[in-house]
Amino acid sequence: MGRRALFVTGAAAALTLGSVTFAQGADDTQDAETRTVRGTLPPGSPDFVYLPVEVPSGVREIKVSYTYEKPSVPAGTPGNALDIGIFDQHGTELGGRG
Repeated sequence: MGRRALFVTGAAAALTLGSVTFAQGADDTQDAETRTVRGTLPPGSPDFVYLPVEVPSGVREIKVSYTYEKPSVPAGTPGNALDIGIFDQHGTELGGRG
């Protein structure tokens, strides 16, 4: 199974969180605007979790950081990982326009 097919298959069982919005794009006279999202995904959560971010026109940079304490998992349970990906309204195809 290719990476794209794997992504599409997994996306069917994804969780989408509430979106994060910003008032407007910053110009040279405005300070940066920051949004902080905190949460916990317990064992058994969907493989893919989406956090929609509405990016207004004029935005020049997006910074993403996170902390992740990799907890131990019960015996017989697959381990977990935390990865971040960004895509736009054009989609998620690897190597595509999104």
